Amino acid sequence: MIEVLTSLLFSLCLSGGAEPLNVLVFSKTAGFRHDSIPAGISCLEKIAARKGWRITATEDPSVFSDEKLGKFDVTVWLMTTGDILDSVQQEAFRRFIRSGKGLVGVHSATITEDDWPWFVGLIGAKFIGHPPTQKGSLVIEDRKHSAIPDSIPKPWIRVDEWYSFDRNPR
Repeated sequence: MIEVLTSLLFSLCLSGGAEPLNVLVFSKTAGFRHDSIPAGISCLEKIAARKGWRITATEDPSVFSDEKLGKFDVTVWLMTTGDILDSVQQEAFRRFIRSGKGLVGVHSATITEDDWPWFVGLIGAKFIGHPPTQKGSLVIEDRKHSAIPDSIPKPWIRVDEWYSFDRNPR
């Protein structure tokens, strides 16, 4: 499942260039820690190998400097939680995004840096909770979009944690 969602997110966020992508996978947690983080990293490494991308996985927030971030095209915040960057690292990340680089947030990335208004705005909303895992039906509004593979069924039924936000993140 993470492979489908991550592929969709990469397709939506990035235009394919001639150079291979340099991807930073960041999975630091300062709150709840998902046991599936290693599996997520492994999945992303497999996607990267197939696509010819270069991938670096870390939980070290010191990578959030202008010099170190400059090597990457996109950051994947993989199940991150809590307050994980200091103010200097936050400013480096803000400059990274403003330079046109990308962010893909996976799952609990929406629970990260939620006291930093700029980041909450980048994510689109503030996480407020979720009910127990349950079945839900996803509505694909534009099935002709290039990021939507034909293999996604209609309706797309999933069992998951359905997050609630303080506003519509769209």
